Amino acid sequence: MDKEQRKIPIRAWLIELGIPAIGVIAVGLGMTGYVNFDLGIAIAIAASVYAQVDWWIRSRSHGKILRIFVSLVLFMPIALVVRIALGPKPLTIQMEAKEGNYEPSFEIGGILWTDSFSDLRVSATNPTDDSYTDVDIFVRTDLEIAQVGFLDIIKQCASAPTEMPFKMTLGIEDKTGKSFDVPVLPKLNMITITNIYRIHCDKLSPKSGFEAIIAIVSPNPRVNGHMPQTLLGPRKRPSWAVLQLEYTAGNRRLSKFEAKCFSAPCPNMPTEFSQVR
Repeated sequence: MDKEQRKIPIRAWLIELGIPAIGVIAVGLGMTGYVNFDLGIAIAIAASVYAQVDWWIRSRSHGKILRIFVSLVLFMPIALVVRIALGPKPLTIQMEAKEGNYEPSFEIGGILWTDSFSDLRVSATNPTDDSYTDVDIFVRTDLEIAQVGFLDIIKQCASAPTEMPFKMTLGIEDKTGKSFDVPVLPKLNMITITNIYRIHCDKLSPKSGFEAIIAIVSPNPRVNGHMPQTLLGPRKRPSWAVLQLEYTAGNRRLSKFEAKCFSAPCPNMPTEFSQVR
């Protein structure tokens, strides 16, 4: 059998393996958004690599130019996986500390402002053409958080404290003059003052975002272990703020840690998420 007879016909190879391999790659890529991201990627890459190796082995009798050309065509699905499926899914986060010298009882973002509040802004923007779901942002500062509001009307977003409030007690004396402490929840106008707040959005549509306004407070220290007469101290800007961002892109859960120092140095600022919660 001469060399020409030993050549594998390209059409036969495409029917036998090439087209089925492309179909498997397409199924794998389709799984990334609806079934299982990691499994879909693994299937797409495995099919691409198998087709590449099989062609390179079975096309030895063909010319180098043809072998390289077909190999480059087969490499394109792998490049597509790396470029699109495994590419970064950016969600832009910004933090800014402001003085917040608004007039008392001024309402901003649904928050009724007081002289003790300072203004921390956290904004999230989705600059891509993809929708993100189940977005969680956990915010912490060196001070305390009294309330979180939104400057944009976002029905899909809400906020709630995630940590127990800092411990304070109320000193009480009984009829005999014996004193004892009763734990209390520090609240101001029915707003729980706590250390960490969670901002949750069911969905962030393409080219959309939100800006949250966070009322920061500096509680007065306890006096002899008892709650001070005035719960909140004067307005004070936080020295630092950190947050943990978690969101779902397709079927993939992504996370990102952000930290910002507003008044250097910030020796006690957490450097990773495990130090936040």
